[in-house]
Amino acid sequence: MVPRSRFAVVGVLLLLLGLGAAPTASAAAGFAVQARASGLSAEQTGRLQAEVDGYLARWGGRQVAANRVERDGAVLTVAVPGEERSRSLPGQVDHCRNGWVDFGWFCAYEREDGQGSSLALYSCAWQHVPWLSVGSWQDNQTPGTRSTMYFVGGSSWHMPAAPSWQRYGVVWGIVTGLRNC
Repeated sequence: MVPRSRFAVVGVLLLLLGLGAAPTASAAAGFAVQARASGLSAEQTGRLQAEVDGYLARWGGRQVAANRVERDGAVLTVAVPGEERSRSLPGQVDHCRNGWVDFGWFCAYEREDGQGSSLALYSCAWQHVPWLSVGSWQDNQTPGTRSTMYFVGGSSWHMPAAPSWQRYGVVWGIVTGLRNC
């Protein structure tokens, strides 16, 4: 059995190395430059980084762009403050753009009708949904693929076969996660 003190030491080392933590000051500055080059104001850039920091704290993952967090094959694209829908900044691919989902992908949206931040899933895996809002989803995986939604209390729902969608009334607050296969 490994003493707990070893786990504590490993945890401290990971934090010191920046693994599993929020982006470093230099990384955050680079993301700010990307945001400003994409036409965001200084205020939008600051609010966007604060929102991304909140997702990193609650959902985990790694910030890879000014408005993007990746975790275990999932791509979370954070909506720019003041904009209705998430969008990719220059140099990124957006699998959930403007309510249209690329073939092979499942997209969950923070708000109804494909609005708000988006969560793009491609690899077959369970993913936590980071919202408590009322949102939407669209499944454009291989025809016939059935995703599963898991709820608080242990029940689940085998969703309609792809291609399928629900544009209104998805209560994310009672959903613990999704498996997109």
